[in-house]
Amino acid sequence: MSEEVAPAKLIAGLIKTLGPLAKTKNINFEIDLLQEEHVTGDEEWLRTAFKNLLENAVRHTEEGGNVHVAMRREDTALFFEITNSHPPIEPRELELIFNPFYRLKENTGEGTGLGLAITRKIITLHHGEIGARNVPKGFQVWFALPMKKV
Repeated sequence: MSEEVAPAKLIAGLIKTLGPLAKTKNINFEIDLLQEEHVTGDEEWLRTAFKNLLENAVRHTEEGGNVHVAMRREDTALFFEITNSHPPIEPRELELIFNPFYRLKENTGEGTGLGLAITRKIITLHHGEIGARNVPKGFQVWFALPMKKV
């Protein structure tokens, strides 16, 4: 797990891949990425983590909604926020959604309830943190990854 990975490049490629699904739901992507920043890790694992989060955001955004993807520097970490225009979820479920096989009660769509559990494991293996919260514009999953050491 010692490759140099450009998260902005990974995210841009995944958003392009998700474009047709987002278009069928008339979902607008708002992207605010730092192109020059890098992390150290396994590119395929990180791609899987980003893919899980972005697919969830699109899948659980109502037609005509928004998905905002932001990245910023915070000290020695890159901080990511993926926000979608999903109604707030119950506060007690904000931690439970990262448990294997856990699904929100109103979630009747496809999926096994493993995506966020896998994503948490990947972020943790990369010495990062991940969480979820309700925000004024909807629902947000955030995570932080240590920046590549120079």
